[in-house]
Amino acid sequence: MKKLIYIILLIVLTSCGAYKYRVEYFSIKHAPGHERDNKSITEPSISMLITLSCWANIKTITIINHTDSTMTIDKTQSFVNNSTIYDPEITVKSSSSYSSKGSSLNVGALTGALGLRGPLQGLLSGVSVGKSDGLSNTTTTYDADAPIVHIPPHGRITFDRTFYIIWPFSVCIAYSTNRGQSYKNLITKYIKTDMMSYDVPQEGRKFNLNQGLRNMLSHKPDLLLEDNFIIYASWTDLDTISKNILYDYQ
Repeated sequence: MKKLIYIILLIVLTSCGAYKYRVEYFSIKHAPGHERDNKSITEPSISMLITLSCWANIKTITIINHTDSTMTIDKTQSFVNNSTIYDPEITVKSSSSYSSKGSSLNVGALTGALGLRGPLQGLLSGVSVGKSDGLSNTTTTYDADAPIVHIPPHGRITFDRTFYIIWPFSVCIAYSTNRGQSYKNLITKYIKTDMMSYDVPQEGRKFNLNQGLRNMLSHKPDLLLEDNFIIYASWTDLDTISKNILYDYQ
């Protein structure tokens, strides 16, 4: 028995000693061949804003129509990696209300008041007897995604849905400026670069996050000057330091 206790204690101490707090950084750039600098467009027809969470998943995708015509977006032909932006599932929400008048006796409440417990209390908890005139009303709401959406001239639309992505990731938006007669694709692709992860030194019972950040800055002094980046320390309540809105156009 003592030997077993020693083995368990050794495992716990080894695990605690091996665990270290870390602060992580990475910048986000267009993949080769998708850089905005290669585009010679002065007046884009469509642009896209992608908002990332601190875990680097997509929170929202906003499409902006820069034309004088109504723009049509086909969500069934628009993708994040291999997942379509269109969600075919229908969300059903129901709510019920009940109003009554008259006299009735809740048997479950009575058995509880008398101190009865166990199976009898459970079986009778929802039973009422007596006279009761009432009205019941149930409201059901169906929330369905639209496969085709339209953006007015110089308007915008936001798809507020979380996409769990695997890096590198790409986004394809199928759009039309001739009322759906033909479609073009706005395709963008992003990669992680300059990935860094540093131990955060422990000082007594506290961890020196600033020292971890200083280590990063000594390795990459311009890390805060990148167009897009995320700095994340999972154990703190400190908000993520980030420039996490990605932009592309066509």
